[in-house]
Amino acid sequence: GIAGVADHIVRSVAELQTAFSNLSVGDTVYIAQGTYTVSSTPIINTDGVSVYGAGMGETTIKVADNTRIYPLRVGNNSVVSNVHLEGFTIDGNGSNQSNGSTTAYNTHYHGVDIRAGNDILVRRVEVSNTFPNANQDNTAVEGGASGIRAWGDTSRVTIEKCYTHDCDFRGIDIFSDVGFVTECVSTDNADRGISCNQQHLQGTIDGNGIIIANNYATGGTFPAAGIVARDGSTNVAILNNYVTPTTEGNQVRRGIALETHNHGVIAGNIGDATRMIRYGIQVNDAAEQVAVTNNVVYSTSSNADNPRGGIAVFQGGSSGSDSIDTPADNVVISSNSVDIDNFQEDTTNERGNGIVIRDGATNITIT
Repeated sequence: GIAGVADHIVRSVAELQTAFSNLSVGDTVYIAQGTYTVSSTPIINTDGVSVYGAGMGETTIKVADNTRIYPLRVGNNSVVSNVHLEGFTIDGNGSNQSNGSTTAYNTHYHGVDIRAGNDILVRRVEVSNTFPNANQDNTAVEGGASGIRAWGDTSRVTIEKCYTHDCDFRGIDIFSDVGFVTECVSTDNADRGISCNQQHLQGTIDGNGIIIANNYATGGTFPAAGIVARDGSTNVAILNNYVTPTTEGNQVRRGIALETHNHGVIAGNIGDATRMIRYGIQVNDAAEQVAVTNNVVYSTSSNADNPRGGIAVFQGGSSGSDSIDTPADNVVISSNSVDIDNFQEDTTNERGNGIVIRDGATNITIT
């Protein structure tokens, strides 16, 4: 097994710290079964490093009480390549953190923080309970701590068979130039289940060339969405996912959304639109050249828990700080199934079969 060929075998917190402080190119780290409570961030700043645990729920890296650190970071001040993370749990221990008075605020303590890297694989990693993000006076700030985030100067990131839940912000947040999110479960996080956004925090990379496929995602506990690609992300395919509301009974805004987005496909997805307050699938805010095909949107309710519509194309209002005055354009909607009774919207915008076109959306083809 991995333990037999590892360059570093970790069985204590001290050994964990030593291993990450003494990495060489191509090293393999094996973290044995157990819980490792850390008070400083393990950082991978070396190419070709692989980190394995004994399995999700078997090996756990847990943030110490009142510590406010990143549980694990890839890339810090330089870009690293060919990093492999697999088989462990990250516990952000958010319920046992405090804001304090001497630490920085408006900091996003993501569970797995991929800050700068190329060819990164994250497989079979569980992340939960990331630290709630707040200002010093405990008021909310924009953003928060996601389960897994790839951002900064990143490209070719694969997130596979991971489980993110009960995180303070999004489950999986990918800004990478070329990336894959596949066979993951992302449930009951505060915001979106899976998100692909324009890079707005560091560097200049947009979410470009992203495939989000074969995942199970729920919307957030303060109404958000299951899967979203927005703010300039391009060439995104959202394929064969199952999207539902939260398991905790909260309403969510929408199931799947493409916003201010060019060149995208939403295909083969199944969406439970019960308790969605907007739409099962929506394309809006200047999105262009999008195909929505072979999806199923349904509701298990016949009352006010239903959305405004099954599939919608429209202009929207704003994205971030920029007003959006260009409607969605060149959208093809074909071969979808919408099974919802009693939409919660004026039917003047409905085009039949639960499809809503409004706010001047142009060049829309429905078949």
